[in-house]
Amino acid sequence: MMRPLKEIPVSQLMIGSVLAQPVTLPNGVKLLEAGTELTEGYIKKIRKMGIKTVVVIDEQEEKPQRPRPAVQVHDRSEPVQKVYHTLSHLANSDKVRGWMSVPVIEARFVHVFESILEELVRHEFLLGQLADMYVKDPFLFDHSINVAVLSGMLGTVKQYDRHKLYELVFGAFLFDCGMLDVPAELIKRNRPLTPEEKKVLEYHTAAGYNKLVKREDVPKRSALCALQHHERYNGSGYPHKLKKGEIHEYAQIVAIADVYHAMISPRYHRKPYTPAEASEYLAAAGNYFFDLELVKHLDLSGSKQGHAEQWPDRRRLFRAFGVGPQARGHRYSGSGRFGRPLPVQG
Repeated sequence: MMRPLKEIPVSQLMIGSVLAQPVTLPNGVKLLEAGTELTEGYIKKIRKMGIKTVVVIDEQEEKPQRPRPAVQVHDRSEPVQKVYHTLSHLANSDKVRGWMSVPVIEARFVHVFESILEELVRHEFLLGQLADMYVKDPFLFDHSINVAVLSGMLGTVKQYDRHKLYELVFGAFLFDCGMLDVPAELIKRNRPLTPEEKKVLEYHTAAGYNKLVKREDVPKRSALCALQHHERYNGSGYPHKLKKGEIHEYAQIVAIADVYHAMISPRYHRKPYTPAEASEYLAAAGNYFFDLELVKHLDLSGSKQGHAEQWPDRRRLFRAFGVGPQARGHRYSGSGRFGRPLPVQG
């Protein structure tokens, strides 16, 4: 039987993918043969040569999903029981109901989200990672839960089918799992980071991706949420400075949910912003940090969103929040309501 093939942008290549066709340079020289398993070095070489797309074996279609063993909660630690209980009751929680403003979308989202959660509470690796987050920093755990809910809502508005919504929600739950490798003092800091500390913090994207992409029980596209959630629409993000369509849509959705929930949450270094302020910031960041069409799907401020030209002036908002081209992907601290930016922590 012919193995399923898929042509994908080079920006979405993953370590471990297998080339279905040779990678050939414009002068006819073969760079890599068909059947080559891609390493980080090979992917960097392909990018360096300016190649836009390659054809790989579509493992998502080829490999049947393996049944996941049920987690015996009574045999597990208290943190895992906490995670299990949270996920088991999440779909019908006040958290979800309070964010949904359109009854038809709410009903569809809750129905599908509940069935996905029923599957995820049997996923031992996912529960273990979330339990580790809960132990390391309760905010890290709570933030991941909220980002997963918000991402699922955006996926529902985008009319994702159940398979795509499962991949998105899975990736959103574990998008920050690389933060488990970051020293706790950096996560809980209330001061600007040194350049060396910033490098350590930013590596959490690659650390999380490398952890996820090697596992057969983790969808490959879900792992991209960990790698690319700090990439930005204008190419100013990290780790690869991807822009626009080079960033997988799952990761773009998770990035929006990440920033929104981070802004409305109290942190070690600042007070929370209001939902209206967070929505206003995202509106101004449309087609700058984030895809405007995706941002339009997120309306949690209680105000009606109109066309882009009716939204707040971008320059005014960036000045108010202390962000802009020289302060990409930052959270905010300092005296007054809007202070100087601090680097994002996950």
